[in-house]
Amino acid sequence: MFRLGGFGLGIAFGDLIEHALNSSQRWRHLDEYKTPQATRRLATLVLAAGEFGRPVVATPGVPSDRVKILREAFSKAVGDPDVSADVKKKKLELDPTSGEELETLAKEVITSDRAVIDRMKNLLVK
Repeated sequence: MFRLGGFGLGIAFGDLIEHALNSSQRWRHLDEYKTPQATRRLATLVLAAGEFGRPVVATPGVPSDRVKILREAFSKAVGDPDVSADVKKKKLELDPTSGEELETLAKEVITSDRAVIDRMKNLLVK
């Protein structure tokens, strides 16, 4: 996902353009500038590592009720004013992503089709 204006909006630029195209007739001429789906998938694959950052993970097979508890605890911790103050004091950056978002991204990355993976390999070789 591209970050717009320094905020983690979680909006892919191509999706933003698509929304604009669907919102108004006057933007119809921009249709030719939409990011092709294959390029969006490649961008997602390339940028995924940055989005994952340093994830908190559990072993496979953890019951869903416990995953929910862990995700809620994480959300509460990163939303705690004391944690925010400590982060600010230490001049660190805190940009948490929810477990649900990371799970969706992980599924998208591991199910990338062969053509997208080959394009990425070509980029990495150059």
